[in-house]
Amino acid sequence: MRFLAVIRILFWSLWPPSRSFVVGAVLMGSACGSPPHVPPEGLPELFEAVEAAPALHETAMDGCIQVHNVWKAQVRAVHLTARGSIGDRVAMLRDSVYAPYSEFWDGYLGPGFDRWVRRHFDFAGHPARTNPIRTSFLALIADATARAEEITGLRGCAKWYLVYGPGYANMGGLSDGRGMLVDFFAPGYDGDFSIEDMRQLASHEVAHVLRGHASEPEAWTVLNVIVSEGMADYFKKIYWDGELNDAEVLGYSESEWDWTVAHESELWRIARGQLEDTSRAVIDQYQRSDRRLHPEGPPRVGYFLGFRISEAYMARHGPDALVNLFQLSARKILDDSGYSPQPPSAAP
Repeated sequence: MRFLAVIRILFWSLWPPSRSFVVGAVLMGSACGSPPHVPPEGLPELFEAVEAAPALHETAMDGCIQVHNVWKAQVRAVHLTARGSIGDRVAMLRDSVYAPYSEFWDGYLGPGFDRWVRRHFDFAGHPARTNPIRTSFLALIADATARAEEITGLRGCAKWYLVYGPGYANMGGLSDGRGMLVDFFAPGYDGDFSIEDMRQLASHEVAHVLRGHASEPEAWTVLNVIVSEGMADYFKKIYWDGELNDAEVLGYSESEWDWTVAHESELWRIARGQLEDTSRAVIDQYQRSDRRLHPEGPPRVGYFLGFRISEAYMARHGPDALVNLFQLSARKILDDSGYSPQPPSAAP
């Protein structure tokens, strides 16, 4: 499952909120005379977990990995305003969650944080609310980063933001290639939440961290999306070293994989005429799980095409060329791959 593996939003360096800021927010909630309250179902366990490990900012690999646990501030705010008004909750979330990370929220959510909280932030009733405490995402991210460095010799340092957000992406990258996010309210983090699925997704996302956007100076195009996503899935295949077949790497069923292979030349013929297109509507046909380039085919065919381009590039240049997939432009990788799928032979 994967919706928007790469999110194109503007990213600036954000300073983590200090511990004193959070304590101040908690004290402010008590000082306002809020009566004792019984939090909604599910929150006591979360609140106790947050109080036992309150750090909003954690690091690993000598600071290479920085994790901002924005979700903890959200838990505190919801817990402390459980008996208050919606206005109380909005105010505390604005002060302790939005203000310290305003540039992040403005980029990912867009304008209107207060409106989103009022209309859509159904925290207590969401099946994914306890997922942040079911595994250590810091360890999961650090393990994936260390394994990627072992394979490539490249270290993918990044800031990661763990949030209960609008659900636009379950895990994805910010536009400078170094900032990443995990949104626990995205599809895939509900009752069928799988830690193994998250480990596999992390192996795809660390490839985006390694590649970044330094090699893509031009506008975001269909070609860039195809190569970037396909490269990340190709790396995922290398990362898991035979544990996943090609269909599993792409998140396809066997029938979906068979269909794309059988129609590869047709898909490429369509894509070839759109490679420089920058329209979001066109790009979505290659990238999103709810869009299709071909009415009879599976979604996310951009991942498939980029995966095959990466395979062709590596077949031509050998295993030592893996690092090139993280450093060359999308156009250079395509041109040097020799990728040119041919239609299946006509049946006799």
